[in-house]
Amino acid sequence: MSDLRKQLNEDLDVATWDMLETHLKRGALVEVHESLELVDVGMAVAEDKADLIKDWMKKKLIKNISEEVGKDLKFKFLILSPYVLIQVLKENH
Repeated sequence: MSDLRKQLNEDLDVATWDMLETHLKRGALVEVHESLELVDVGMAVAEDKADLIKDWMKKKLIKNISEEVGKDLKFKFLILSPYVLIQVLKENH
């Protein structure tokens, strides 16, 4: 496992919506579809894989969030400044 992947796995955490709201206000939240691994997306962002990221955006697998997603949900999140990648925890479904 690469050092970057190891670090991202260690940085992966869980948050409630209240903890993420400030990032929404500054336009930094990016929702990642459940079919993608959050760490894989984090790796692509960290390694500036623009073509892959554009492809995911075109397919709506990752998208900027402009409004509240759900106060009662919990999310996995990963900070890759200036972005915060989030993914709804499957236990919420």
